[in-house]
Formats: sequence, C-alpha cells, structure tokens
Amino acid sequence: GGVATMEHTTVENRVYGIAAGHKVNVTWVYLSESSTFYEGLPEETKKVMDYDDGTSGPFALFPHYDTDRLALQPSETNLLSGLTSWVVRNNPAQFERFAGL
Repeated sequence: GGVATMEHTTVENRVYGIAAGHKVNVTWVYLSESSTFYEGLPEETKKVMDYDDGTSGPFALFPHYDTDRLALQPSETNLLSGLTSWVVRNNPAQFERFAGL
C-alpha cells in the first residue's frame, strides 16, 4: 500500500464550525495488493484466496471492496485489518512523525 503525509489548508465549513486557513497534516493510506503481504499469509488463507484474477472466491476484489456495502464478512474484515496493520508496520517513519515520536 501507499502512504503519504501531506499538509492541507482548511476551508470554511459553517455546518461543522471549521474556520478557513488552518494548516493540518493528513496521513493518507491507500491499500493495494501486495505479493509480499500475500507471501506472509498462512497457507490455509492463501488456499482460499483467489489472488491471481480477483474475480471469484471469498476474497474477490480484495482489498478493493465496494464502498457502498454496509458490512463485510468477518473473514474480509480480518484480512483487510491484517493488510492495514502490515502497511503501518512497514511504513513506521510516516506514522511516527504523525504521532510526534
């Protein structure tokens, strides 16, 4: 996955009481397929993943699930959580800076 920290400037939003002109840092995380993450998975997980074409199986389209779905299956959530954790652990400088470490 990709990680980038960028500085943004707020615009006024009266509904949420946000004033214009504040500088804020946002760390963006984009989850994508990773062969390194995949290779680190347990063999039983690899067996049920349709990693090659991503069109069928219980993890079809992983990690790009439809955003209009209100709920994911527990197995989808667990795999997505694992990928997110892996991305954070593999980009420590981005998150340490964000946390002020």
